[in-house]
Parts: sequence; C-alpha cells; structure tokens
Amino acid sequence: MRYPRAIWVNLDEVSSTNNYAASMITMTRPAEGSVITAQFQSEGRGQRGTVWSSERGANLLMSLILYPTWLKMQNQFDLSQCIAVGLAEAIEEILQAVVKIKWPNDLLINDRKLAGTLIELQSDSKGLLSAVIGIGLNVNQTEFHGLSATSLMQQTGERMEPIQIAKICQQAILKRYDELKAGESQKLKSTYFSKLYRYDIDAYYRLRGEEIKARITGVDERGCIELHSESGILKADIKELEYL
Repeated sequence: MRYPRAIWVNLDEVSSTNNYAASMITMTRPAEGSVITAQFQSEGRGQRGTVWSSERGANLLMSLILYPTWLKMQNQFDLSQCIAVGLAEAIEEILQAVVKIKWPNDLLINDRKLAGTLIELQSDSKGLLSAVIGIGLNVNQTEFHGLSATSLMQQTGERMEPIQIAKICQQAILKRYDELKAGESQKLKSTYFSKLYRYDIDAYYRLRGEEIKARITGVDERGCIELHSESGILKADIKELEYL
C-alpha cells in the first residue's frame, strides 16, 4: 500500500518528536505514514520513563504517525511486534548483519543497543484512535559514556545521513504495517520470535527483585513476556523484568 499523502516535518529542535506528532494529530490530523524528525530533543523519552539522550545532529530521532483504528485493543502488542520487525529489517538492509529484538522492541547488534522505540497510543471507549511511533536510532554517535550501545557508524566505519535512514525505516515499517492490516499477524509473530533476543535460551534475569535463571518462551497477547524457570511459567511486564 502506498502513502502518497504522508508528510515529512524536519525540525532543528523540539521537546520530543512524539509530543510534536501528538499535537499535530490533535490540530491537523496529518495523513497516516507521516514522519517528524529532529536534530535534537530536549525531553526525549524511552521505555519505563527513562530519558533518551542523543548528540545534536548525530542520530535519527523520528516519530511515525499511524491510525490503527481497525486493530482491537486486546491485540495492540501486534502493533509493537510489527514496528520492531520492520525496524529490524530496515537496519539489516543497511548493515547486512543480524539484528536482534530485545523484548519488547529495543534493537541490538552484538548484544549492544542500537535503537529503541516508544509507542504511544490514543484510544476511546470504541478502540484505538492513533499511534505515535517514536524511534531513536544511533547513527553517527561514537561515544555513549559507559552505556552498552553502538551505532551504524561504529558498525560500518562510515558516516550516514539520518534523514536517508529515516526513509528506509519508514518504508520497512509501513510494509509490515500493511501486512498486519491485511490479517497476517501470525506471520509477523513468527518473524518477531525468530529475531527475539535470548529466545529459548537459558539466561539470568531479575524478576520483581529476585534473581532467576529462566528461558524466554513467549509473549502473551497483552505483551507480557513468558519465561520458563524451575518454578514453572512466569510472566512479567516491562517494569518487572531486568536482563542480567
């Protein structure tokens, strides 16, 4: 499916591209597939209320606007899987290397974080109204101050243009989004698990403050991760599980 009415807004500085996108939806309702990018975010956000920091002009900071009104509220994690798979495939196209998805939708290469996403939904009593997909992708930054992170430049040795990377990411995500809209959720789920970091591998975690050894065996329809340990099947949401 093509998105000919999608617009691009390229900003120098903004509090966050997600905030800007949400305001646009309220005021002008831009077409599905529209993208906002920025050179710098003063209030960039990540998962669990964390801060997403980035050197000015070095990386890709973007938000993608979608209107998944056809998606049932109880199936909203399908959208998360769709975004993660599409973004992973975009980066694999650029790097020609294997990219892993760290549940729910961070992206890793060689166990180092390359990108993160923050999906913010609007809904009413009838269902979903809109989704703002915030993406932070390390492109040209090379120092991360002790964080276990990497960038496209560190992987390739070459500087890249964030806006060109944004276009590749937009197209890859929309391709997978169209598949989800067409009812191919099981195909997306299968691909998601094929890329899932530590899937079906014994590893150590901290679950609700307790260190455990377990293996990831699935994700339920609400997006909670499922782990198999000596004490049986355990479930956790994003605020309850820490990778060790």
